[in-house]
Amino acid sequence: MDDNEANLKLVMTLLQDYQIQAEGSSSGFEALSKARKKSFDLVFMDLQMPGMDGVETTARLREMDNNSHRTTIIALTAHALADEQERLTRQGFDGYLPKPISSAQLAETILECTGYECQSAGELGRISVSEVRDTRRALRPSTRKMQRDCVSVKESIQLAAGKADLAEELFSMLLEQLPTDLNTIERLWDRDDLKSLLECVHKLHGATRYCGVPELRSAANRLETALKCSAPDMELLKNQLASAIERLQIWSDQTDWQQMFRQHRPQAETN
Repeated sequence: MDDNEANLKLVMTLLQDYQIQAEGSSSGFEALSKARKKSFDLVFMDLQMPGMDGVETTARLREMDNNSHRTTIIALTAHALADEQERLTRQGFDGYLPKPISSAQLAETILECTGYECQSAGELGRISVSEVRDTRRALRPSTRKMQRDCVSVKESIQLAAGKADLAEELFSMLLEQLPTDLNTIERLWDRDDLKSLLECVHKLHGATRYCGVPELRSAANRLETALKCSAPDMELLKNQLASAIERLQIWSDQTDWQQMFRQHRPQAETN
């Protein structure tokens, strides 16, 4: 379960590759509705979602457990401090995975929680899984080197389990959201609405975990940490994040990035 469309798409793609019957939900309410209709062996739960967050959704799912069935729930988040990880166990979670989730981590977790070997392609339907998930303009970069360093197509493809077409789609989804995110970040900062700002930055950080955008990912991570700790340098880190967003936008405008992704596709797909 995940409220971020890109994150949800990647995890669902990995589960389908393992020939696992899986259902995705973009909100806690949707996940509860599906859980009332059928039992799931394993749920991957995003922590921060609008409306009903992952903690509340997990509490509701725990109310459905009974003597004959208990759902295993694994928390997913792009950012969690040490004390938050300890708190997850007390809140009903059976484990925790940091984003981005690799195919190996996913396979290992499924094996530990269900006994299902993901390499066995002939065991379709053995388990069921639910994946839930959630102004001031920065200065332009002075050199093209800064713009080039903000994107790694190779890393994007690695994070998309080696699938160049999926990596291109996830990268495109991130780019489409950046103008809205930048405006929202500046507006919430000016209103001193740090709670909503944290939610926005957390969601952006989660999206960067599935794309090869190291500069933007690092900037989002630093600001999210600062907001959680009420650090004194929040404004500086907010401005650095805004600059990273704009540099990525400039790079995408000046680069034929679609072709960069497509040259990594198998020959049969490009013909």
